[in-house]
Amino acid sequence: MRAEVMKNLQQKLNTPEGVQDALINLTTEINIMKKNFDKEAQLRFDMEKSVETELSELNRRLLLEVGAREQQKEVIDSGTQIKQSLVGELDTLKTKLQFLVELIAPPVPRGKGKEIFDLLSLTEEMEGQLMEMNDLLNLEMSNVSLTRNLREIKEKIAEEHKERKELEQKNWNLELALNNLKEALEEEAQATDDLKRNLQAEISARKNLEAQLNQ
Repeated sequence: MRAEVMKNLQQKLNTPEGVQDALINLTTEINIMKKNFDKEAQLRFDMEKSVETELSELNRRLLLEVGAREQQKEVIDSGTQIKQSLVGELDTLKTKLQFLVELIAPPVPRGKGKEIFDLLSLTEEMEGQLMEMNDLLNLEMSNVSLTRNLREIKEKIAEEHKERKELEQKNWNLELALNNLKEALEEEAQATDDLKRNLQAEISARKNLEAQLNQ
């Protein structure tokens, strides 16, 4: 491939006009490549800025989500403490009522039996409600550990980080390729200069020879 390029250059550079055309074409190609590189660099900058903006938004949402979950956990912990306190008080009340029933010998005083029965029913109803509250608290606590939305946000951040790394690798490969191309163009330009000097030397030698022959 290198030999073919040099051969083509030699064919084009047999005349000063060919040398000039080759230099113009080479300069044009370099300018086009530079414009393409500038466009690619701008595109890379825009993509990195977009990724940083989206990543910043995801981090903000994650912090808000974590903060909300921590507040919810505090409320649940407070509710759990209240529930435990109520359960203890209900157990004490229920024990006292049952002890009172055992102390009352039949016949039970008029109206007192119904009052005691109603109090026992009320304690059982409150106990049932507290059990439902306990199930709800346990469910909420399981949700607080790690919600689906929270997992999705973390997975999204990991995905964005991976894409950013891939983009950086592509950009690095592009810069490496451009540097290699630049070196190749510089070598071609040097070869062109060498051929141009050789051509000028040959033209000068021919002119000297013609001058000697004319004498």
